[in-house]
Amino acid sequence: MLSLKASVEALHQLYLANGKGLSHLLIESGHEVTANRINQRFELLLEGWPKQNSMVAMMKTKEGYRELINVFNGLEYIQIALHDDVAAELGIVMGFNATDGD
Repeated sequence: MLSLKASVEALHQLYLANGKGLSHLLIESGHEVTANRINQRFELLLEGWPKQNSMVAMMKTKEGYRELINVFNGLEYIQIALHDDVAAELGIVMGFNATDGD
């Protein structure tokens, strides 16, 4: 859990990039609501991060399992927002075309 949290913190920092990251690009493009919503989701996810260090131990209790589901849902929300909302708002085509010769 510590390693996963460190990865999420690093992703959040990349998203912000000292005012020069994707968040800034969204704001400059007129999508401040989306930028702030994603930033809030990162903050909420990290604030509510489970105290236990072991997923295995957490899986053995209902409360631990709920906490893991909350982490999963938080990560999934961020992933969907980045993939669907941000890509559409910035005109980024998500996908791969295996037939175009690349």
